[in-house]
Amino acid sequence: MNDSKALVHAVDGMLLVVSPKVFKRYCQEVSGDEKEWKKVQDSFQKLKRHKKNKDGGSFHKVKVVGPNKKSSTLSGYLVSKDDLMEEGKEVLDNPFIDLIDGKNEE
Repeated sequence: MNDSKALVHAVDGMLLVVSPKVFKRYCQEVSGDEKEWKKVQDSFQKLKRHKKNKDGGSFHKVKVVGPNKKSSTLSGYLVSKDDLMEEGKEVLDNPFIDLIDGKNEE
């Protein structure tokens, strides 16, 4: 979590589950084939544990600026830390990631 290759990042007090990468990785690990990732993602979405974006959609965008100042964007689901983390486990927000939904990119 929170490293350059992670599929989950802490941002704005929540967790960003990077999509579709996390679902493809899950399918690859479980069945050895990622072709069913869309079904897994749809099942996750039906749980309604994620926060909707300002437009009512399911995906949020974040801007990633690495130590070398190179930037990129990721998208995924925002989920409460309580839904995915062990009780009492503290995770600090990733200092290299900013939520850009509803904000003007600079």
